[in-house]
Amino acid sequence: MSLQEDSTMKKTTHSCFLLIILLIRMVPSLSSTVNYTDPTLEPVVTENSVIRQKIIDSQFKCYERMNRAPPYKKKGLFCNRTWDGWLCWDDTPAGRITAQNCPDYFPDFDPTERASKYCDETGNWFRHPESNRTWSNYTLCNSFTSEKLKMAFILYYMAIVGHALSITSLLISLAIFFYFKSLSCQRITLHKNLFFSYVLNSVFTIAHLIAVVPNPGLVKRDPASCKVLQFFHQYMLGCNYFWMLCEGIYLHTLIVVAVFAEEQRLHWYYLLGWGMSLVISVVTVVSDQFFQVFEYL
Repeated sequence: MSLQEDSTMKKTTHSCFLLIILLIRMVPSLSSTVNYTDPTLEPVVTENSVIRQKIIDSQFKCYERMNRAPPYKKKGLFCNRTWDGWLCWDDTPAGRITAQNCPDYFPDFDPTERASKYCDETGNWFRHPESNRTWSNYTLCNSFTSEKLKMAFILYYMAIVGHALSITSLLISLAIFFYFKSLSCQRITLHKNLFFSYVLNSVFTIAHLIAVVPNPGLVKRDPASCKVLQFFHQYMLGCNYFWMLCEGIYLHTLIVVAVFAEEQRLHWYYLLGWGMSLVISVVTVVSDQFFQVFEYL
């Protein structure tokens, strides 16, 4: 090879080397022009990622639990503690079936049902005959899910319809009480307040059933609107019971204590019927917020 060809090859090699370096240096600059840290964008959380995170958390807790648990000290063969991919299983004597509640990873799994795992007589976890792999029985976890879901939907719509009918009948009763002035007396006044508390309770119950029950994501986010709705729902539920108490106190006072008294002071009944439930609801909200703040400290 001549000196001229050798010089030309070196120049070509040098040029290629410089070009590669230039491209390498340009790649970060090109990628840096894309804004990956936009604070207005939130990471996309899919249902699968949430399920996967739940399983990972359960697996971590399982291994921590297995490491902390003392060794198996009973006599005889046993199956070692293990993580099967969904649940954590403790040491189990040979020939026994161990069971626990189903996991809540999947929408069609019922946590009230039971999953089981069999430890055979040789001290080994049961292997499925088709796959020849250790197998846990999760068949009951979703066997009756569809039937329970149908029943839940039936009860859900029955509750909405029932409260709607209750509102209708109570409003008709209140209209009768207000229209016929001859019915005006202290006892009817207590009835009006009791019926009105029932109407408001049914209204907030229907709002809770429509807005909160079918929307589990709303419960997880726990916005202020959800808290306000829950507050009034609990407040009106308490008012129902306190106004029933007022009815009982009024009748007891009318029949036993003041047989010949014509009228009673109703402002104490208003205070008990509408005020006591408000005090209890406010105390509940304040204490709940206090304990939530205390948990973060």
